[in-house]
Amino acid sequence: MPPFIHSSPEPVPNHKEYKVEKILDSRLRMYDGRTGYYVKWKNFGSEYNSWVDERDIRNAEQLIVDHELHKSYKVMNKYMHLDSWEELVYEIFAVYKVNSYDEDMTVIFSLISGEIARADLKVCKARFPQQMLEFYESHLDWKTGDLGEVNN
Repeated sequence: MPPFIHSSPEPVPNHKEYKVEKILDSRLRMYDGRTGYYVKWKNFGSEYNSWVDERDIRNAEQLIVDHELHKSYKVMNKYMHLDSWEELVYEIFAVYKVNSYDEDMTVIFSLISGEIARADLKVCKARFPQQMLEFYESHLDWKTGDLGEVNN
């Protein structure tokens, strides 16, 4: 194990900072409520892979973002056999277009288990339509007044 890994976020004297090559896995609430990351260290063999508290990882922000994005797409694979996800979904965070030239939209949501997931909008509308409807209704800009005041 690279020698700087320890329980304190302070650097170890006389040791260079080791670089994370890849985030292999992550677990929520592993270290007193903080995320733990299972990492592959640059220039070290896989026998040195180790779990690290999120506060002890430096200069790996993009690797963490890439890992979490990849992981969020994989989360729902284990539930694809279910017709309904209504009982699995805790909260919908956003519906967005991945890019401007694509018509497909993605939904980001959390599960009762605490996992963050992403799925295609068409899949979400089929698997948890009631929650999608509630999400849209809660984000509408409601107007009051009679219909005669609406401009065409």
